Amino acid sequence: MKDYAFVFLLIALIAGLNAAWVAFWALMGASSTVGAKLSKKVGLDNDSTDKNIELGKVFTGELIKKTVIRAGIALVAYIIYLIIN
Repeated sequence: MKDYAFVFLLIALIAGLNAAWVAFWALMGASSTVGAKLSKKVGLDNDSTDKNIELGKVFTGELIKKTVIRAGIALVAYIIYLIIN
């Protein structure tokens, strides 16, 4: 059973790192959305700014969902690791 514990620890580590990477990109998407809103507020927008704002909201929402799912996988794998070990 100890051999399986290492596998679950490895899964938890990979899923946790992946969740952190996806969270980073969600933060980048959110900051670009805020930047587009700011450019619209200051008057430096163009004809595609509204489209970019909506696209950024959808993109960030999807990435947040993926982050939560991957963090959940990491948590479950780590709990299984603790139970087995």
